[in-house]
Amino acid sequence: MSQQLDPTEALVYSNRAAIYIDRGMFTEAMADLTKAIDLDPLRTEAWINRGTARLALDNPDGALEDGNRAIEIAPAHPWAYHLRADAYFALGRYAEALADYNVVLPREERWFMETYERRGEVKEQLGDKAGALADYKRYLELNPEGKKRAEVEAKIAELEK
Repeated sequence: MSQQLDPTEALVYSNRAAIYIDRGMFTEAMADLTKAIDLDPLRTEAWINRGTARLALDNPDGALEDGNRAIEIAPAHPWAYHLRADAYFALGRYAEALADYNVVLPREERWFMETYERRGEVKEQLGDKAGALADYKRYLELNPEGKKRAEVEAKIAELEK
């Protein structure tokens, strides 16, 4: 006997949205996450995931709103800071992005290895070449076969000239 899912449960919508995000179906994810938030406005992961979908749909202002709300609900949640940092980055607000990436790294580096590459980009934008170089090298140390390996190696070579 199969069990029916209760459509009034925020978790149902959050879980389906996670599948949508994984499949690149961000508009569908947004709809489910908005419903999850309506049902349970304190569900931090729904705010974070909706912000992620908003970033993917080129809405960094909306992602920033969701990141801020997630941080209000759960001030120690590293993914909330990561989302907000990505939103700041997309908006060209590099100093604020750096501050939030610094909350996440190195404290949570095993979960955020890729973030070293992004933080390196932020540091480059802010004129901190030594800091960018250190972050790019740390990215390669933690993630030697990472998907951005060639790109990061090229950035290192350029900075070391």
